[in-house]
Amino acid sequence: MKQKGIIIGLIINSIIGLASLIMDAVITGLIIIIIIDIVFASILVLGFLIGRWRDERNGKSRNNRRRRKKGTGYWMDGWRISRSMTRAIGNSQSTAGG
Repeated sequence: MKQKGIIIGLIINSIIGLASLIMDAVITGLIIIIIIDIVFASILVLGFLIGRWRDERNGKSRNNRRRRKKGTGYWMDGWRISRSMTRAIGNSQSTAGG
């Protein structure tokens, strides 16, 4: 009887140990994820602020820059969309043909 109790105690102990290990891993993982999120967010904010600061230093507002690039941007976008569309059409035809 004594040995049975020891075995049950060991099983319970191992389950509790596993649960605590899993909890530790989850907590540390969350902390690491939060730290990574903070780092990425700060990098994004810094990049945005530096971009704004450089624009102001060069005497350009954001609207001017966007307006100047519009033509090429539209042409590139249209070209990219048309290329992807033709590729999709070709793929669908080839699959439909068997």
